[in-house]
Amino acid sequence: MRKCVTALLLAILALLVCAVIGVVFYVQSAPARGSSTLRSPTPQAPASQDDREMEKRRAAPVVDGFSDPNRIVYDDAFLQNCAKLARARWGVCADGWVQFEVLTDGGLVPFEWDVNDAYLGTRFQAAALMRFLEARVGREHEGTQIEVKIPHATGGKAVLCPWESDICTVLRLVGAAKVRKAASVCVRLLKDKSLSVRWAAARALLGVEPDGAVALPLLIDLLADKEMAHAAQQVLRDYGVVAAPYLAAALQREDLSIRLQAARTLAEIKGTGRDLIPPLLKAMGDPDVNVRACATQAVGRYAVASEEVFRALEAAAQSTDASAAGVRYAALVALRDAGPEGWAVVARALKHPDCELRAAAAFALGQYPPAGAEAFPLLIEALADPDYRVRTNASQSIEAVLKKHSAKQYAVAVAGLLKHERTNGNIAQEGANILWLMGDDAAPALEAIEQAARDHPATRMRVEQLLVRLRK
Repeated sequence: MRKCVTALLLAILALLVCAVIGVVFYVQSAPARGSSTLRSPTPQAPASQDDREMEKRRAAPVVDGFSDPNRIVYDDAFLQNCAKLARARWGVCADGWVQFEVLTDGGLVPFEWDVNDAYLGTRFQAAALMRFLEARVGREHEGTQIEVKIPHATGGKAVLCPWESDICTVLRLVGAAKVRKAASVCVRLLKDKSLSVRWAAARALLGVEPDGAVALPLLIDLLADKEMAHAAQQVLRDYGVVAAPYLAAALQREDLSIRLQAARTLAEIKGTGRDLIPPLLKAMGDPDVNVRACATQAVGRYAVASEEVFRALEAAAQSTDASAAGVRYAALVALRDAGPEGWAVVARALKHPDCELRAAAAFALGQYPPAGAEAFPLLIEALADPDYRVRTNASQSIEAVLKKHSAKQYAVAVAGLLKHERTNGNIAQEGANILWLMGDDAAPALEAIEQAARDHPATRMRVEQLLVRLRK
């Protein structure tokens, strides 16, 4: 007996030692902040001495301790060097952050940034970066490019545009360093012929002009540009509440694409603003159903406190327009969080004769599950709905609720669904699946589950699996 205990203690000690060694190894091997690791989707050899020499020639020349991209000469020799480097290191990306410094009028601005943008250097003067960007305005047609044969690239070749790539990198750096004086040149580069440069300029505006006085109206207009709409929407969303009044005003524009993108962006912005409610309520009556859906979602996120907002959401939730499913979903999700009156609307929707409305209500109850499992009784009833869409949405919502809350007190009610086998086997199967997801919380329904195993052969396999789990 003593030998067994000793052996057990030694085994536990060995496991603890292995665990400690593993933790130490992980901590030592994990990249620290300010360091980087390389990843590659294609087999790559470590960088050779020749590769490092090519990387040095690709970097911006250093003058008085600062890298200056204006000193780069985009001649044939430089392009050939870029081509050789691309062939040698194609597909290699670095994961990590490095320390950058940009000297501005206010002093040296340090910041951590993506290591992939460090190829030009890590110390710059803001004035030099701005001169580099200014040189691009109106001269994008002069950009040189070179086609390179690369086996791993799509089609076996790639077109390199070093000047364009460097402009995008510098735009990211002035944005990260918040160089305010770069705002005007970023605005002008929004009209560059290169889509990559326009995207980078839009992103840079977020850093160089945080108040958005000039940038925001321009970004609103770009919502109508098919190529730039996504970038503009992302930047407007990241501006947050600063952009909200501009977006609210855009809801009244004649251009449908601007109205739609503005409504979508407002629905994604976190924050409150009662001044936004009137234009959003008006947008809930927009002729386009997608604008109405996004405006409804935004209203629900901002506030449901007033009677006017509640009634507008209630009317939207009870719409039986077949094309307005998104409007109903958004309204019911908002009403679910609006207190007892909102819950009453959702409960009524689950019993509405229109199956589309019932399906929307079942879906809404699973979005952002509330503090408790209050939705469970309603969803159990919905699982017995004759329409498969309602049952499917109810089942998915129950799964969402179970991920956050216990529903042990409802186990017997769920087990009651097993009795539907003779009338609708799908309902019984849904009940068995939910009980399985509940795990040990299904224990109070053990007797009902045992009865189902005897009486309902179609669900017997799933039910017997439940019994094996619960009897352990």
